Amino acid sequence: MTHPQRVFTSAAVGSMLLLAACSSDDFSDADVEHYRSAWVANSFLEREIHIAQQRLAHLCMEHAGFDKHPELPEEFTDESDLLGYVQPRPSPEEAAIVGLRDRFPLSFENEFVAVAELPSEELTPAEMELYSETLWGVEAANAIYGPGSIDVPRNDDGEALEWPGKVIIELEDGSLISWHVQGCEGEVIDRLYEGDPTEFKLQQAFATSSPMAEFNIDDRVHDADEAWGACMAEAGHPGMSKPYDVLAAVSSHRNTLQMQAIEQGQRGISDEDYAEYEQFHLDLAVVDAECAQETGVDKMHQEVFWELLAKRLSENEAEVFAYAENAQAILDRAQELLAEGTW
Repeated sequence: MTHPQRVFTSAAVGSMLLLAACSSDDFSDADVEHYRSAWVANSFLEREIHIAQQRLAHLCMEHAGFDKHPELPEEFTDESDLLGYVQPRPSPEEAAIVGLRDRFPLSFENEFVAVAELPSEELTPAEMELYSETLWGVEAANAIYGPGSIDVPRNDDGEALEWPGKVIIELEDGSLISWHVQGCEGEVIDRLYEGDPTEFKLQQAFATSSPMAEFNIDDRVHDADEAWGACMAEAGHPGMSKPYDVLAAVSSHRNTLQMQAIEQGQRGISDEDYAEYEQFHLDLAVVDAECAQETGVDKMHQEVFWELLAKRLSENEAEVFAYAENAQAILDRAQELLAEGTW
């Protein structure tokens, strides 16, 4: 049996440690914009590489006899795609139309999937297991489909620190990067990176690193969120301390309706239930936007996030600005492999 590799880096990624918040005097506006532009460009490149890897995996699977695949992820098209709840809210007028969808697009994909809307040619369990064996390797597939649960070390967020058929690297700040070494995905990694991808993957982690850990413990963010939460409570929505709590409330409401429909044997929620859900969602989004305007929470979030990003990236400046050239070389290699069309 091939044992998965678990790597703990020290000096190589020492600067990924949590960084103390710096004062706004440490970086000029031009400095912040310098790192902001690089980070956005690097994050777009990372997404392009991820999509290219998936395209190559589909090609490999087709050569193995599989012609049905999961949909490819969408490309990032705007800086807002990267920011999650740090992204500024729309105006209350816009929120009444779009709700939270523009800020959290991934959370609203396939909001309600009725049984009748599922693909008519779903893979059987046996076909899915074979698909997984081909895609990830036998060991990884057995870990998913084998009898009983697999006991592996996990971090505080429940993420596996070891997994059959994968390399998992735990960085000093607790974040993880990983890739498959078996099956079609393993073959893609081997051919795309022409060997061990560790050095590139670590550089990518530096170049696209987000300062959310520092952001979430920054006193300025805490004070701004506290003021926003007080405003939400006054408006009839107590218990909210972070902007993500608004999304959680909408998701909980949606899940309740979905479970009720399933328990009642329905193929999907009724039109009346959906209309009630949508009104709840839009009304909450409007209150959220109004409180954001009243408290200035978005302005503070933006200032702190980009400042902390500049601090984090400045610790790895050489890696941050070398990444773009190396990433483009990987993308060029991916295009060559796709153009060949053989596996």
